[in-house]
Amino acid sequence: MSTDTVDVAGTTVVLLGQIAKGWEVLQPLTVTIQYSDEDGTFITGDEVFYMYGTGGSISESLGDYIKVLTEYYEHLAEDEDEPTKTLFEYVRSYVHATAL
Repeated sequence: MSTDTVDVAGTTVVLLGQIAKGWEVLQPLTVTIQYSDEDGTFITGDEVFYMYGTGGSISESLGDYIKVLTEYYEHLAEDEDEPTKTLFEYVRSYVHATAL
């Protein structure tokens, strides 16, 4: 049986180290994977940044989550106002862009 077809309600995964080419997680970041019976979608989210990703499989939802998280990082990195810079430093304590 494929892990992409089982009900994984409330399964947690800890991200640490490289999560994608050019990206790493510097301290443990726990994400929860849930399955929606309504539309057959997997949802991966965290309770640190309150970001989430979705997909038709566990790997797709995790990949979407990573994409959302890294885009959030990039968005914050571009802004120069003080509150955003403070938030960016917090995000950067978890997620870091490495050389591509």
